[in-house]
Amino acid sequence: MADIPLPLSNRYGGKFTEITREAASVLHLGNRDTAAIILAKATDTQMPAKPSSQVIEAVLQAWLQFLLDHERYADAANLLWTQNLFTAEPSSVQLLFNAQFDHVANMVPGAASMGKSYDLGVWHYLDWRRDPLYTNVQVIGPSENHLQRNLFSHLVKLHRAATIQFPAEVIQLAITTDPVERSSGIFGVVVPLGKRASGRLQGVKAFARKEPHPILGPLSRVRVMLEEAENIPVGIWDDVTNILSNVRGLERFKIAAPFNPKDPNGPCAQRCEPVDGWTSIDIDKSISWESKRGWHVTRIDAYMSENVLLGTEKYYGLQTKEGLEKVIQNAGGVGTPGYYTMARGWFPPSGVDLAVIPQHLVHDMAGEFQFLETPEICAGVDIALEGEDTAVMCIGRCGFAGGWRRPKTEKFPLGEYVEFRDPANHPVRKYVVQLDTMFNLAKGDTMKLVTQISDACRGAKVNAEYLAVDRTGNGAGVHDILRTLAGFSGTKGVNPSTSPTEKRILSEDMKLPCDEYAWLISELWFALRKYVEYGFFKQHPNVPTDPLHHEMTGRRFNLGGVKTKVESKKEYKSRGNRSPDRADALTLMLHAVRLNLQGPPSATGTGAHTRAAGSGKQRIGCTDRQEAAL
Repeated sequence: MADIPLPLSNRYGGKFTEITREAASVLHLGNRDTAAIILAKATDTQMPAKPSSQVIEAVLQAWLQFLLDHERYADAANLLWTQNLFTAEPSSVQLLFNAQFDHVANMVPGAASMGKSYDLGVWHYLDWRRDPLYTNVQVIGPSENHLQRNLFSHLVKLHRAATIQFPAEVIQLAITTDPVERSSGIFGVVVPLGKRASGRLQGVKAFARKEPHPILGPLSRVRVMLEEAENIPVGIWDDVTNILSNVRGLERFKIAAPFNPKDPNGPCAQRCEPVDGWTSIDIDKSISWESKRGWHVTRIDAYMSENVLLGTEKYYGLQTKEGLEKVIQNAGGVGTPGYYTMARGWFPPSGVDLAVIPQHLVHDMAGEFQFLETPEICAGVDIALEGEDTAVMCIGRCGFAGGWRRPKTEKFPLGEYVEFRDPANHPVRKYVVQLDTMFNLAKGDTMKLVTQISDACRGAKVNAEYLAVDRTGNGAGVHDILRTLAGFSGTKGVNPSTSPTEKRILSEDMKLPCDEYAWLISELWFALRKYVEYGFFKQHPNVPTDPLHHEMTGRRFNLGGVKTKVESKKEYKSRGNRSPDRADALTLMLHAVRLNLQGPPSATGTGAHTRAAGSGKQRIGCTDRQEAAL
């Protein structure tokens, strides 16, 4: 085959992928001669008019070797297997492949059903096929039964199903060319649970090649994969530490440890801790980082699955939106340890700051509810009289709806309609809140702001019972004067520094807000989070997402105390953020609506039943009975 220069960094796409796909399409149909002719033509390789089977196999083997030697493992996989067995197209696969190429030691915390072990198993198989006589792959597992039923059985299936075969013997927990010496091949190593098991890897060493490899060097290669690494006895980590201390270069030794992150204090978490500590990374943004102990960490988040993002199963076997919802449900809901472990690939937090509203929750927030009756007009105002903060007002609607429409698309010019249904698939109505508009108010003295707010409310026909105004600092004057105006006596004054209310956010909540949250600000923000998460809140497509979404997803909370505490606006701004005035106004509008509800919405039922009649005055907190707070 003609010599084709190719930079090692170019691992995906381009003409080599196109050539491989063309050859693979006929090879998978059994047309080996046609596939060989395609490859020979593409590489200017001379072939007889009627090539023998030996020539055909030589061309196929040469192309496979070319792909492997140039780290084009994704193309090699396409050549060897059909897509129902494996495809490297998902972003998570390429993320893992790149990590394996570029780093010696890889920790891979990941969500359920994201294929992290399977994908890494494929990489190791391909890496062995690249240099089968001088590559020793050790797959460590907690039991022989576990290895046989899971990863190793998949590797054997892939080996036997490969369109381009390699003569290796399949025996008990081994694929090898030499079952006696076991110096090269893929081997399952059982380390029983409950045993310290140090010394299991000390005998795994590189040996000299007969001739130095031009790329891989003078020694053989060792690969170790710790299947379900959190269940591996602690002694194995001692062996790994000893081996890593003697590693030179990228090829001699590599180790990968895929696992579902459960123990935030275990050996896996210790090797995943970022150089600058856990607070330096973000659950919604951090996919890879370097750890204090020198490991490269690649995190696999189910919310990043193409199947979840698209809402359809594009890639067989990868987590789907429906499957993810079941995982979260079985875990006990969002925010539970199982949610972090199985849905996000993240260690369950313990006293670590997290985003109140994760980014994935706002992805499906744009839309417009279809109200079943004339809705109430509601509003919230975040006050700012001076300084860099902005006075912001938002206006929306609340009431019963039978469903909602997604933003308009070419396929759905009116917007796809999503009907509300209960678990038995019966149509239901839900009491919902819609954000329709958001705008800045001109800063000035108290009366100027009062005039702007009252004019906006009269123009939009806002019911004062559904108007909430920030009563912090100078905002107290704005609120008090509004209440003296005709038609605005029911205006709600909200001070986030007061006590939380006794009104449940969701009917399923085990605790009242006053028992669960520190200060009213925490209740305001978690109410918004839950309304967004369970579909009781939508943002009209005409409302700009920037900077609202940034403000919504940037606010953090802490689980370390007796009660959950959302950071103050001052703390939020101290991290370099601009004041979250839009998001704060939104929480106030929602709070005004909640204070008028007789019953909270249900995460699994039909939502709030009705709104309270009368003035809607509610006691703000368990201990705070000041009339001024209303």
